[in-house]
Amino acid sequence: MSSGRWRPREGSSAPLASQGGLLARGRRATLDDYLDAIDSLANLVGVDHVALGADFMEEMPPEVAAQVLQGLPPAALAQFTSLPPTQDFESVALLPNVTRGLLARGYTPEHVRKIIGENWLRLYRQTWRSIGHLP
Repeated sequence: MSSGRWRPREGSSAPLASQGGLLARGRRATLDDYLDAIDSLANLVGVDHVALGADFMEEMPPEVAAQVLQGLPPAALAQFTSLPPTQDFESVALLPNVTRGLLARGYTPEHVRKIIGENWLRLYRQTWRSIGHLP
């Protein structure tokens, strides 16, 4: 059940995990780094096209985690598993920190709802409807 999401494109370098991650290369990422990434994406493509993808694996059974990470090159896997979690967002239980942070940065409650989950729900509905799984 490998999605291939960690596999580099033909001719590209190793995945970001092998380069120290996406948010903070060479240091532990903070909640501000995470929020900065959201800001950057929202400015680039608009709030309607930004959604969280925190990839928490804290409650995932080891055999499922192994399938999810299948295909990741050994060096990238070692780097990925050794990266410390984002400071102040170490667990899905700390999602309210993201909500507070977005509101403090001037996002409206409507925008926060979209980023936190409504954009994913819209995408799922559109996709499932297009393949006949929803009316």
